[in-house]
Amino acid sequence: MRIAVIGLGLIGGSLAWDWTQAGHEVWGLSRNPETTRYAQDQGIISGSLKELGELAGEDWDVVAVCTPIGEVLPTIAALAEVVAPTTTVTDVASVKGSLVRSATALCAGFVGGHPMAGTAAQGIRAAQRGLFQGAVYALTPLPQTQTLGLQRLEKLIRDLGAEALICDPDEHDQAVAAISHLPVWVSAALIATASQQGSLAWRLASSGFRDTSRVGGGNPQLGVGMAQANQQALLGQLQRYQAHLAQIQTWIEQGNWDCLRALLEQTQRQRQQFRGCRSS
Repeated sequence: MRIAVIGLGLIGGSLAWDWTQAGHEVWGLSRNPETTRYAQDQGIISGSLKELGELAGEDWDVVAVCTPIGEVLPTIAALAEVVAPTTTVTDVASVKGSLVRSATALCAGFVGGHPMAGTAAQGIRAAQRGLFQGAVYALTPLPQTQTLGLQRLEKLIRDLGAEALICDPDEHDQAVAAISHLPVWVSAALIATASQQGSLAWRLASSGFRDTSRVGGGNPQLGVGMAQANQQALLGQLQRYQAHLAQIQTWIEQGNWDCLRALLEQTQRQRQQFRGCRSS
């Protein structure tokens, strides 16, 4: 396929690299010319674009918008003016509900997407081959979504070594609020709390703290963008989390060790249900 990737950060760069390695012709566009030069020098992309207008014509199969969340809809609106009706346009934003409906109204060839993989690093130099190997890649079509677009993306997802999971956009947002957006703020609160203990806490911190604090030390722009775009779902999950914390606090105050033990036994079992936790 002939693919254009708009935005060559960690996700866009990693997608482009794997698709290039899979034999697709991948072009990249970035606001920073140095980014596209680096990507082309490293073999991440086949060629570089300077502006969206270069995508006019019918010879593009897929355009992947890998910009920050706040730039996705403006980019799709601009693409709708230039790409052919036969071109599939997708995104990688972590919030799908209203975005998918708005994007589909702007561009008939749009298919919402969200690869469930990443790191705390940023930029094209953080791009990795194989980042999506074994990962879930959510696709969030509407009833009017074009079948051809879904088929193209399912093929490209297989080329990543990932698993395509088709789900409702609003259900996706509720689930992601719980397993992706909530952990960012829980982790951030953990870091802020530990920081109040001074340097000794940092010297004593080991792998457990590193693992539980990782997402709170990531990209601030991404974290705020998640909260803005998925505000109501995130607020609901925060309230549920606070209720669990309040119950735990009450049991500790009461010295109710049996209830605490039962909770940990329950969460130990529940954790094994999560795909990413089965081998740890």
